[in-house]
Amino acid sequence: SLLSFTIGLNPCSDYVGGGTHFDFDGIGTIHADEGCFTAFPGNLFHSGAAVTKGTRYIIVLFLYSAGWSASGSQKDARDPVGYSWLADGVA
Repeated sequence: SLLSFTIGLNPCSDYVGGGTHFDFDGIGTIHADEGCFTAFPGNLFHSGAAVTKGTRYIIVLFLYSAGWSASGSQKDARDPVGYSWLADGVA
């Protein structure tokens, strides 16, 4: 994606751990509290940190632009147009 967003839906006090982890330039893990968000370039390597207690609720958004491609400047037929989130993963 051109940009990715993670929006926190519940307070950080509801869970232990969690957050979006960036292994880049010492950024570390960012915790988006309820109503706050984290935005970053979609090609920046990141991961979700494990929640060790409680439940973390989030909305994840991916922003694409006409003509933009993850594989180059031209739109590529292999690029996804969206995601379906399933209980056991991403389709």
